[in-house]
Amino acid sequence: MKFWRNLKGQPWANTAIAACIAVLFYVLITHLEIFVVALSAVYSWTRPVILGVVIAYVLDPFAKWLERVPLSKIRKGNLRRVIATALTVISVLFLIVFLMALLIPQLIDSVATFVSNFGSYSQSLQGLLRQLEQRAAGGPIDLDDMFVRIEDVLGSLTTLITDNIGSIGGVATSIGSSVVDAVLAFIVAIYFLAAKHRMKAMISRFLHLILSDARYERASGYWKRCNEIFIRFIAYDLLDALIVGVVNSIFMLIAGIPYSVLISVIVGVTNLAPTFGPVVGAILGGLILVLVNPWYALWFLIFTIVLQIIDGYVIKPKLFGGSLGVPAVWILVTLIIGGRMFGVPGILLAIPVAAIIMLICQELFPQLFASAEQRQDPPDAA
Repeated sequence: MKFWRNLKGQPWANTAIAACIAVLFYVLITHLEIFVVALSAVYSWTRPVILGVVIAYVLDPFAKWLERVPLSKIRKGNLRRVIATALTVISVLFLIVFLMALLIPQLIDSVATFVSNFGSYSQSLQGLLRQLEQRAAGGPIDLDDMFVRIEDVLGSLTTLITDNIGSIGGVATSIGSSVVDAVLAFIVAIYFLAAKHRMKAMISRFLHLILSDARYERASGYWKRCNEIFIRFIAYDLLDALIVGVVNSIFMLIAGIPYSVLISVIVGVTNLAPTFGPVVGAILGGLILVLVNPWYALWFLIFTIVLQIIDGYVIKPKLFGGSLGVPAVWILVTLIIGGRMFGVPGILLAIPVAAIIMLICQELFPQLFASAEQRQDPPDAA
């Protein structure tokens, strides 16, 4: 680091560094597509490792809790850490097996029944459209052309699904590749969990070498606060999605609406995405049910609206302990940009990323976020 300190002491150093940064920024902007392709290739090569880091990051709070509470009486830190990691892995595997045993048979049955009966669903919907056409025949609006187009779309959709049943093999291959990546990522996550303290110590020593004590403390404080935001959001977002999916499943079972497991899984998973997720879940569930019985779809949509209102105004405030202090426009901007750049992960992490950006801006530009009273100049001394 002595070389770096001597370099910064040179009168030309700041100008040279600024020029290099400008050149690199210009190259990045003018060759953005190449960088995107390169990043995509690197991600495809290192995807199991990246997913493993993410899984270890998500599971780390549970492992910490095991070390801190149930295993606190074990004095040897290495033994306590190994046992906590093993218990974390066993718990996750048990949860995965339990959910698969519970959901997969019902999902397969629901999907198989839906595909096999799609033709009859289409016919029933076409019959409903004909009834509406007959009732609207005496009205002032001519709906004949619209109904003909809808029937043509339904007929072509039925043919399309029937003709492409054979392409399931390609989809199965893609799913198999994703399963292999998931297994490798889980194995990598186990190693990261077991070696997290040594890795944290190495990173801490490296940061101490390149940063001064004041900057190290500041960076450490930023990381702790960002980590709290991410962990809190991920944990409570998963819990909220679970609550919404279970409540939706209970309602559909009580109301006698079919495909309760399939639609509840869709509703729960799409509820993870803020703002647009519940809308997508409602649309998908409504499209499935309207082919069976339009009344089922109507009751489902009404209940979804009520459930989302309760979730937005009661469940989420209780889970998150209030708002993260992020304006709605910031969330919308991060949703659009994150979705365009990173797809589904960008949408899922839009709110915590917006909260972290807000935190950094508040630290760097406190006057911009000060209240009106704080911005007022003090009165002149008499």
